Amino acid sequence: VLGQRYRLSVRWDGGTTFVFQVDSTSSVPVDVGGSNVGPPTERRKFIGVFADFSPGSGTIKGAFDNVEVANSPGGAFTSGFENFESGSMDPTKWERGEVSRTLDKGKALLSQQNGEIGIEVLSPAGLDAVSADVTLLEQSGNGKAILVKGLYNDPTGEIVAVIGMNGTGAAALLVRCVGTDCIGGLNILLRTSLGPTPLNTTHTLFLQWDGTLITYQLDSLPPFKVNPAALGAPFASASTGGPGVDITAESLDDTGPNLVFNVPGTSTVTVDNVRAGPALTIP
Repeated sequence: VLGQRYRLSVRWDGGTTFVFQVDSTSSVPVDVGGSNVGPPTERRKFIGVFADFSPGSGTIKGAFDNVEVANSPGGAFTSGFENFESGSMDPTKWERGEVSRTLDKGKALLSQQNGEIGIEVLSPAGLDAVSADVTLLEQSGNGKAILVKGLYNDPTGEIVAVIGMNGTGAAALLVRCVGTDCIGGLNILLRTSLGPTPLNTTHTLFLQWDGTLITYQLDSLPPFKVNPAALGAPFASASTGGPGVDITAESLDDTGPNLVFNVPGTSTVTVDNVRAGPALTIP
């Protein structure tokens, strides 16, 4: 019922059974079968809302409070884990902090703490180029504005072009996403500077793929072009998800051999004048 508060709980018995309950109604055990062969790859518990936009459309808004946890399979819930009274997400309890995505004065406004929020361009075949005007309003730690374009699969994973922009400068990255949802890592094959990007200045980020070369460009500075195959990433097959394009505010560390997400950082970003198509020139 809309507007009514419910108490939802999920328990795990340590084996293959999960127990679901709403308020004080009878609990419902579900045995998923198989056998427990070890701990999960990702020890993640998630609270959120979801609207399925295919087919049709939908909206949803929910409020969460008084989170309790049990520290052992089948153990009792303990109160006081989180009541959200502090005004900010506690990074010792939550993998990601606050995120926000709104439209403000004719621009997309993205804001995140220790996480990710963005917009995704629908990706029909032939979407080979994308550009966007991006302004980084606020930034701390590993917070960045990100433009991402999927290219293709090599024999090991999906090859992805990335421009990462912080309050100092923008960098071009070529990344290999290994495994489903990049569970095997995000290997950085290339990282090079594109130019300075001070806070509160608008910059045009540009990516274009012609089937051989990926072109990175910042504003009207000289473009940087590279052949991924020359870096050990030969074409094997088309990307499973198509030529996906994302523009995000994110916290990620790109200083090591792999991209690392959900690290400490904040960024507030505006996005405007997004262009996408089979071929573009930077405005």
